[in-house]
Amino acid sequence: MKLQLWLNSKRALLMYSGFLLLCLTAFLMPFPRSWSLYSLGLSMITGFLIWVMDFEVLKAKFVSKLPLNSPPVAYFIIILIYFLFKTPEWKFIEGYLMFLLVPLFCFPLFVSDYFFRKKEIFIKIFVFGLITICLFELLRAYFGWNIGAIGASDISFDPESYASSFRSQKLSFLEHPTYLSMKVLFAICLLIILRNEINIPIFFTLILVAVLSIFLYLLSSRTIYIAFLLIFIYLLYRFLIRYRLGITILLIAPLILIGAYKVYTLNPRVINKTELLKKRYTVDKLKIKDLDPRFTSWFTTFDVIRQHPLFGVGLDAKDILVEEYKKAGYNNEANLKLNSHNQFLETQLTLGISGSLVLLWMLFAPLFRKREIWKPELYITFLIILIIAFLFESVLVRQWGIMFYTLFYCFQVNMEPVPDQNLL
Repeated sequence: MKLQLWLNSKRALLMYSGFLLLCLTAFLMPFPRSWSLYSLGLSMITGFLIWVMDFEVLKAKFVSKLPLNSPPVAYFIIILIYFLFKTPEWKFIEGYLMFLLVPLFCFPLFVSDYFFRKKEIFIKIFVFGLITICLFELLRAYFGWNIGAIGASDISFDPESYASSFRSQKLSFLEHPTYLSMKVLFAICLLIILRNEINIPIFFTLILVAVLSIFLYLLSSRTIYIAFLLIFIYLLYRFLIRYRLGITILLIAPLILIGAYKVYTLNPRVINKTELLKKRYTVDKLKIKDLDPRFTSWFTTFDVIRQHPLFGVGLDAKDILVEEYKKAGYNNEANLKLNSHNQFLETQLTLGISGSLVLLWMLFAPLFRKREIWKPELYITFLIILIIAFLFESVLVRQWGIMFYTLFYCFQVNMEPVPDQNLL
């Protein structure tokens, strides 16, 4: 009896510690990357210890959740195969370990009754972390604090469009603005979809959504603008079908698109990029491949994929792209060491057809098992963010993107579903 009480107390302490560490990870995600890596690592250690103490119980739960937890693990296994047999250098696999470690070692924390009861704290802390970084970066821009900047590898494609300290990379100096924008948009989705669960008064919810939306606009990620617009239409549709007015979205959506276009074109970065592309096409008569470095990376990646269509080129795909840039005379792209800037192309280039199939499995598996996930409508908004971001960025080659995906994917698929799946 004493031994059982001792084990229960140790288990409760580990569960509590792991929950706090996951909350700390969520809070620190928009801060310097290493900060959240430390807390995530410690949470995985606590998860491993819980595995040791409750192996039989957790094994049964893990088997039941295996169809939803296996996609990111399978993605890592493919990467591991390429690592072992083609490019055995540690730098090529280190960043991908989260695909394996988070689904396995954070599993005991996400499926615990304690986490389910306290989930609103986890969500609030994630939102509070983004609000904190939002206010800090706005104050830094306003007072001109020269604290630091993101790495040289993140040099913008058009530096003149970032002259304002309140815009894009000048504002988001700790993280690439697209990756920060992904988190901000998902926080907005959490506040709207889970407003009943997180128990924040409607007035404060509206304030938080407004602040985060303004911050999202200032970050000026055109990619996430598109995702924001699609999610807004989706959530509006979900609201309308409650009153059997879903068909009216066909009339409202065009008005939303026109209004969004008018608003987005007020953003200087959008205007500068659009005018620059028009000038390069109409005046300079450049080919589509030469209009923008992102286009250059897409076409160059596609050319390499055609040479290696089945198995890809391996984990050193970025180095191979750099050589292709040099051969074609794209010295700027070579100096910046641009990746494919499209996760679907990046995966096909690196891992071939098998990697691309697993990537699609990672994205869409929860949709085929909607009854087993906590909030299907929340996952759909998460999926919209990922797909749109994947079209314009190689999200899963950076720990910024991998951590965001693995943490919130595992959070959603391992929570027990609730009977009421209505949005509002």
